[in-house]
Order: sequence, then C-alpha cells, then structure tokens
Amino acid sequence: ASFESIATWIKSRGDRGVEREVLFVSHGGYDHHAVSRFNNVNTKLKDVNGALESFVAEMERQNVWDDVVIMTGSDFGRTLTPNSRGGTDHGWASNGFMMGGSIK
Repeated sequence: ASFESIATWIKSRGDRGVEREVLFVSHGGYDHHAVSRFNNVNTKLKDVNGALESFVAEMERQNVWDDVVIMTGSDFGRTLTPNSRGGTDHGWASNGFMMGGSIK
C-alpha cells in the first residue's frame, strides 16, 4: 500500500464503521551491503520525506491528524562502520521515529 491509499482508507473509516485500525506501508531497498546500493539512500529518504509531507497534509485536510500515529520499524539494524565493500552489514540496533498530531 502507499500513503495515498492509506489516506483513502482512513477517509472511508466512517462508512466502514471503524474506530481504530493498524495500516502499513512498506518501503524496501535499504539492505546496503555494497557501496553501489548504499548510494541511493538519500534518494530513498527524500521519497519518504515527500510521501510523509503529503500524507500529513491530507490528514490535516481530513481533520484527523490528531488521531493518527506514524511509526517506522525494521527487522534489523545496520552497522555504524562500513564493511569491505563500502556498504554496511546487519547490526544489533536500528533507528526509528514516531510522529502524529497528538504526539509531543
């Protein structure tokens, strides 16, 4: 699913009789074991930023931003130092964030 389809789904919650639900968007391609694959991280994060900006604006238009929470998650972290191919390997921790209209 995309943030656009999630926004449409949220808009229909009244018609569906739903008070709360968990919806998710997947954005793969962050498994950067070699430098050639690592070079697209900035582009991928700009895509995420643009999608989040549009989604938040739509949630504000729908007047539900205070009822929405966005969280990131991953099945593994990355090492802080590069490997022999200039990429990173699987690590023991990862970064994440949580945002929403009511989160302070």
